[in-house]
Order: sequence, then structure tokens, then C-alpha cells
Amino acid sequence: MAEGVLAVALLRTQRGYLLWVMLGVGLFTFLGLLVERLVVTERKMVMQTLDAGVAARESQTIWAACSIAFPPKPRRPVTMPAG
Repeated sequence: MAEGVLAVALLRTQRGYLLWVMLGVGLFTFLGLLVERLVVTERKMVMQTLDAGVAARESQTIWAACSIAFPPKPRRPVTMPAG
């Protein structure tokens, strides 16, 4: 919407700075979409788990269902005692 308004203003006024404003708005929009894509909220994690469960159920294999019900524990790094 903002890009359209700026495009009309650019065509009517022929001012070059509006092109830079349009680029800024486009960059701001791109960064917002990038953040939305990269951030994983709790809701997204729940949805991913439910989707994986449905896929495991549809595959009808016990191993797929067990991998959802009992996920592997994350490994902790091994630390050596000082001394």
C-alpha cells in the first residue's frame, strides 16, 4: 500500500528523493518478512510438532511415531574438570 502511494507521488512530482523513500520502505518490508521467517515462536513449535505427528501417523510406522513421542535428548557438551 505504501509503495503504491509513493509510486503515484513519484510519478506526479518527479522528485528523486521519493525513489529513495520507496527503496527504504521496500527494505523495511523485506527485513520484516525475514524476521518473521526466522523467528520460531512457541506456537510455531507446537504446530511443527503436531504436523510431524500427523505425518508419522500417516506413514504408519512405529519408528516414526516413537520419534515424535520420545524425541532424542539433546547432547550436552562434555566438560573436563580443571586440574
